[in-house]
Amino acid sequence: MQCQTCSFNVTNRHCIAILVKNMINLQVLHIYCQEISEENRVEVIEWLKDDLPSTCFVTKDPYSANGIRIWI
Repeated sequence: MQCQTCSFNVTNRHCIAILVKNMINLQVLHIYCQEISEENRVEVIEWLKDDLPSTCFVTKDPYSANGIRIWI
C-alpha cells in the first residue's frame, strides 16, 4: 500500500515532478521546497503546471511561504 496524501521537504522543483510521476497512488501532495520563496512561487507553480500531467491541480499553500499543494 502506498500513501495517498504526503508532505515532503524537497530541495528543488525537479524533485516534485519526480514524486508526482513515480508515486502512482498519490492523490494529494503538500510540498515545501527550499528553492521556492514568496517571490518566485508563482513561477514555480507555472513551471509545474507545464511539466506535470494536465490532471494535476497546483496551488499555493496559504500557510507557508515556500509551500505548494498538488491534487493529482
